Amino acid sequence: MARAGRRRRVLNEEVRAAGCASTAMAQPDEPSTDTPRYGEQASIEHHPQVTDFVPRRFGKVVMVVLAGLAIAGMAESMDRYAGQMGTLLPAVSKAEVAHFLSPGLSHGLLAWSSAMVLLAIGVYARLIFMLRRHRVDDYRGRYRIWRKISWLAVLLSLNSVLALHEPLARILGEVTGWQLMAGQSGWWLGLTMLICGPLLLRLTFEVAESRAALTVTLMAIVCYSVAGVAVATNWSPEWLGAWSGLLVHALPFQGHVLMLTAVLLNARYVVLDAQGLLQHQPKQRAGAIHLQAETMEPQALADSGSTVEPSAKKVASKPAARPVLAVASETIPDEKTPDDESRWVNGTEQEQDSDQKQRRRLSKSERKRIRKQKTRRAA
Repeated sequence: MARAGRRRRVLNEEVRAAGCASTAMAQPDEPSTDTPRYGEQASIEHHPQVTDFVPRRFGKVVMVVLAGLAIAGMAESMDRYAGQMGTLLPAVSKAEVAHFLSPGLSHGLLAWSSAMVLLAIGVYARLIFMLRRHRVDDYRGRYRIWRKISWLAVLLSLNSVLALHEPLARILGEVTGWQLMAGQSGWWLGLTMLICGPLLLRLTFEVAESRAALTVTLMAIVCYSVAGVAVATNWSPEWLGAWSGLLVHALPFQGHVLMLTAVLLNARYVVLDAQGLLQHQPKQRAGAIHLQAETMEPQALADSGSTVEPSAKKVASKPAARPVLAVASETIPDEKTPDDESRWVNGTEQEQDSDQKQRRRLSKSERKRIRKQKTRRAA
């Protein structure tokens, strides 16, 4: 009861505050009759924006990586010790517990975790796209890569749960009659390389401004590459022993986690750059540097110790030619305003203009325009 009464008092205070604000904003001739249904704290100024969900501290990004490692280790532990865990539940048979843990729970944990991570990649890639599209020096439209990354992440998230790549590979192998690797795995590996390879390459150049994001992106690409080689060649190091499933199941998931980390780091960089909190050195073009070298005097170049090409030295030694401005003769008289009639005019200027007017005859359109101007003056 005490909590309900306190809640009622807080709501009443918000309603009174919102009512005072709406009355102050209303017109004096139109009295406010609408009672606000929400308090002042419900306005958009008191709620977090979309960019507020981008982590600003590196500690939160490190926690994402550690959480990915923990989930991968938990899944592989269930797969490895499924037989020993079956003895912990006496009411259920050991075979049922082992089948439930591996491959059921272990692979399901990785699949659903991969789906969530890929969805998060799609959301943050869309956020980066919304900000990067307003960058003023992106003349080539490189920001469009983020829209493709967001859609690809959503499709891969669905595939991680439904696992459609394996039946699709078998269908392609049956239709074409080609056997590509064991279990037709070469089909989905080849399609993945054709679709995701160019996008990952462009993404690497896109995040190159943030060194942390670039480093983590390269680590994710290494994880994907090693997992692809392990699936294609059925390769596993001897020192892994019974933990050979790490390369096939846990390593792709860890690649997803690292890719999410890279996207988070790049989103942090883009948000801080859009808010003007990052300092960048101004880029000086090569043409401007060459023009500056041409306009400098030889003695100044010798004092500065800069090296200039021989052609640039010849141009710098010659005096700069003064620009010649060609003034067109005004053959059509403009309409005079009262200010022009009262203004004092020097007689020499009129003589110079008259000499220029006699150089050529007026065209038919110009004579017609002059007649119209004279008619308007006479009216």
